[in-house]
Amino acid sequence: MSVLRFCLCMMLPFSIFGSIYAQTNVRLSGYVTASESGECLIGAVVSSGDNWSVTNDYGYYSLNLQKGSHHICCSFLGRQSHNLDLSIQGDTLIHIVMSPFEFLEGAVVEGYQSIIPSAYIGAMEIPVSYVNDMPSILGEPDLMKTLQRMPGVQSGMAGFSGLHVRGGGAEENLVLLDGVSLYNVSHMLGLFSSFTPEAIKQVTLYKGFFPAKYGGRTSSVIDVRTNDGNVKRLGGTVSVGLINSRVHIEGPLVSDKTSFSISARGTNTLAMAPLARGSQFPYLYYFYDLSGKLTHRFGDSDRLCVSVYHGFDHFKYVQSETHDYEYNDDKGQGRVGQRNSSEQYDISWGNSLAAIRWNHRFAGILFSDLSVSWSKYHMREYAFQDNLIQAETLSGYTNYNTNDSFISDCNAIWDIEYSPSSNHHIGFGLSYTFHSYNPEKVFVRNMIVDGVSSGNEDALSGGRAKIYPGSESAVYCEDDFRVGSLNASIGLRAALYATSGRCYPSVEPRISAQYKFNHGFSIKASYSRMSQYIHLLASGKINLPTDLWVPITTSIKPVFSNQCSAGVFYDINNQWKLSVEAYYKKEYNILEYKDGQLVLNSVADWEQTVEMGNGLCKGLEFYLQKTGGRVSGMLAYTLSKSDRVFPEGSINAGKPFPFTYDRRHVLDFFIQYNLNESLSLNGSWSFSSGNMITASWRSTLLLGPDGEMDHTAYISGRNNFRLPSSHRLDVSVDWKKPRKNGERCWSFGVYNLYGAKNPDWVVNDSGISIDESGQPIMSHHLWKRTFLILLPSISYTFSF
Repeated sequence: MSVLRFCLCMMLPFSIFGSIYAQTNVRLSGYVTASESGECLIGAVVSSGDNWSVTNDYGYYSLNLQKGSHHICCSFLGRQSHNLDLSIQGDTLIHIVMSPFEFLEGAVVEGYQSIIPSAYIGAMEIPVSYVNDMPSILGEPDLMKTLQRMPGVQSGMAGFSGLHVRGGGAEENLVLLDGVSLYNVSHMLGLFSSFTPEAIKQVTLYKGFFPAKYGGRTSSVIDVRTNDGNVKRLGGTVSVGLINSRVHIEGPLVSDKTSFSISARGTNTLAMAPLARGSQFPYLYYFYDLSGKLTHRFGDSDRLCVSVYHGFDHFKYVQSETHDYEYNDDKGQGRVGQRNSSEQYDISWGNSLAAIRWNHRFAGILFSDLSVSWSKYHMREYAFQDNLIQAETLSGYTNYNTNDSFISDCNAIWDIEYSPSSNHHIGFGLSYTFHSYNPEKVFVRNMIVDGVSSGNEDALSGGRAKIYPGSESAVYCEDDFRVGSLNASIGLRAALYATSGRCYPSVEPRISAQYKFNHGFSIKASYSRMSQYIHLLASGKINLPTDLWVPITTSIKPVFSNQCSAGVFYDINNQWKLSVEAYYKKEYNILEYKDGQLVLNSVADWEQTVEMGNGLCKGLEFYLQKTGGRVSGMLAYTLSKSDRVFPEGSINAGKPFPFTYDRRHVLDFFIQYNLNESLSLNGSWSFSSGNMITASWRSTLLLGPDGEMDHTAYISGRNNFRLPSSHRLDVSVDWKKPRKNGERCWSFGVYNLYGAKNPDWVVNDSGISIDESGQPIMSHHLWKRTFLILLPSISYTFSF
């Protein structure tokens, strides 16, 4: 009760402030839905004169009005405006149903809106249509790669799904699927992400100002909302591509009350898995995603939703060999023996989650969202090797080991929204999460076989596991209000993380303001403080399942960030949108491996191999977007700098050095041309400065313990060399045609059309040669490797 009392105390001054601006005494509220499916519409604007309300994540609006006659208008991008004339004398519940545009022959009216029209700076909404239109690897629409096109967002490696937002690490992004956090959101080492496009309803990216209800990461929040399901009729899509195939089905169980949404996706090799297991083919890889959602509407005030997700990757390598060999026995006579050798390597990883959510409307005054969820990320690695010789006796060895790790969260969240007036919105709530971290559980067994019928065990060690429990509690309150041309959001989040008898408190204020001028011009500024209670010890430049997620401990502190942002925004005729944003971010307690430490996938004594330091990130982002009409697209440019410093001195002698993904210039361009209702052309071009790597281009002499001199590579500092720039062009063509029972779409595309050989990977090669005088010289070479060159694609999708 003390936490609830704290929430109410925080809310009291905001409520008093809201009463000053409250000028209405009746309330109009309800849900806004799509006419063809009954799906709730997020971000629809319901207005009457100067009073307006925006639907929340569940399509709910609440509009304060004076008694009397009103003209109500509801608008949503891509749908016809809905107009009502009402005489309101008391609190009224009205559900609004919106219809899509009726396209006229020869005219194409399409568009999407990315910049959220509010006081929030650095917040962007990415509709699913944008994800589907962007040219992609092998024709597979991918949410994370679409986000990489946004200003301030970069990929870890070209073509892969890692996200680095405003100079932060890949682990600093909070990825939410229907409000539940996911830790690993990639397949095939990051080539594809975990989200099925047909299951997604809306995606919101926060990278500047963070609403107070979000916490736990320091660089960005990616909030993914999935479809509730069609309450009108049964429908779906079936898609077949070169790598993956997908199916999505949704429909009503009880008309206008209960709906379901089911999606499945998997690699085409998944169907061949049973055949591969019985054959001699040594390699097998597949992944799949399964998601489902069930929504029931209890009248006008209550909705219950149950959602589940399971994603899985599996790689297996099996190789065995048998051959005969000749040998002499004890008497010197020639004999024939048999040598058997085999090896096997298995690794599997995946995410699972389950959530139940209850929405309740309190007479139009309060909107409550209560959820309970469970999620888990699990990785299992297995290796086996034996080499046995069958002669007069059996001899040889057998080795095998397993490695298990997991992260498990049990979570409860209660969010409440209160709108005392059309110009005033208050949100407050609380959350509790119990974390269980098992970074590594290893079992190793080595056997030496020496004898006719029995083997002698040589070594047995295993079962090393340490569970790191942690409880995370948070309470927040946020006030959004408008006074004339000024929109502002003031929030405060208080969090507490407890582990091993130690508590880490965090107070996180957030404030953002927008001032609107005439003719669509506005300026915004914000400040946000965030905290993070988990670290990622990565072993490479791509997303590996063996990367170690480790929590904070009694000696490893949480990560904190302070970010200031400011920008100007210009909306031209509701079709052209321009924004320029600048940011300055400081991060504290970032983890890196110490100099001289081998980057191994082992959690043993990891606290002694890392050091905590600070980061400084600053940049300028330019974004131009064209929506509507036959031609649409966007241009994004980022100028940024990101540095790290570790004052203790065990990394780069305590001197600042550039972050690995400190790319000075990043440019992304996307254009879509709709020839007609059936045919559209898409093209995108990207350019980025090279990553930073640690390299050596000269050698030095070292005196060994035995007194001998030895040549070794001399490294002047960490991340001391910038790789060449990268660029590529991707194109695609979408051909749609109506059929009797639906619509079919053929998609053709080419990734990296002109075959740019970008430095996706770099090999450092060194060697010793002898010069003309006979003196040894150590030479160093960097060789670039390009993974993805000129990849054509084709896919077929049928919607019904």
